[in-house]
Amino acid sequence: IAVADTDMLSDRMWVQVQDFFGQRIPQPWADNGAFVINALDNLSGTDALISVRSRGRFTRPFVVVEALQRQAENRFREKEEVLQQRLADTEQRLAELQSPDPEQALELTAEQEQALRQFQQEKVRI
Repeated sequence: IAVADTDMLSDRMWVQVQDFFGQRIPQPWADNGAFVINALDNLSGTDALISVRSRGRFTRPFVVVEALQRQAENRFREKEEVLQQRLADTEQRLAELQSPDPEQALELTAEQEQALRQFQQEKVRI
């Protein structure tokens, strides 16, 4: 086996190192390491370990976590729709109480003023 690349095992050539909570985690993006190990196994003269080694990458999806995330997103969307509807209703009631005629706006009863304050507080709370 002849290899002309002398820096093939240098980290910068086949591994991306990421910092994860203070630890350096190597993430390979090329199979230089697997090539060297396969070459050494081949040169050792025995193929006993070749059948043990995996031939590729296997990714197993987090099915349960993804299902929980979808459920949470659905609940969030439902809650958001309810709150948006409440906000629209509150703004409509506020618009009904606040008359476009400036003379009528000065003639609010105490009950209307109380309702206006409640609707404004409800709008802020939503």
